[in-house]
Amino acid sequence: MAALDTRRRRMKISILTLEERSGIASRSYSYWLTGRRQPAVLALSTLAETLGFSLLMRPREDPSDPRVVALAPAAEALSERLTTLAGITNAIMAHAR
Repeated sequence: MAALDTRRRRMKISILTLEERSGIASRSYSYWLTGRRQPAVLALSTLAETLGFSLLMRPREDPSDPRVVALAPAAEALSERLTTLAGITNAIMAHAR
């Protein structure tokens, strides 16, 4: 969500204008930004396309593939760091308001 909101701000689009263009309620958007709720896939896709992004879908890796098994610990550590970063980002955004 942070990347989408950054794009919205760079494009100088207000949340109300985004609502008009995408059909997504401004309240829902605010809930997503603050982490109170998570967007449905269709809503996220609509929002992304409105802001000039696209969602890429690809098959998951085969979990029995040795390359996937070898990367699992690094992927888990990265996931934990990203979760922490998301929490810090949300706290900063909440404080900035």
